[in-house]
Amino acid sequence: MRNILRAISACAALFFCFGALGQSNFASLHGVVRDPHQQPVANASVVVTAEATGAARRLTTNPDGFYNAPALAAGEYMVAVTSSGMVTLRRNLTLEVGQSLDIDFQLQLSSVA
Repeated sequence: MRNILRAISACAALFFCFGALGQSNFASLHGVVRDPHQQPVANASVVVTAEATGAARRLTTNPDGFYNAPALAAGEYMVAVTSSGMVTLRRNLTLEVGQSLDIDFQLQLSSVA
């Protein structure tokens, strides 16, 4: 009986330890950048700047317009998205611990003066 209790205790401890490993103290931000015709924008610049520290994470979209910013500290951010011939788009957002936020951006063509 004593061995059974030890085995159950060991299994319970492992269960709780592995559950804790799945948790994160960070957030992530990801999405797709598109043009006015809903086509993906490859090589667009996405800059994620922490309002509290000014630290910036610079990303480039892949051929499908996808960007991914993992392991961001919780807090307030300014996201700036731009591509050649397009108007820069800026957005303020707040990330929380463990959050995985999906935000798509649609860029507009810049007007020629």
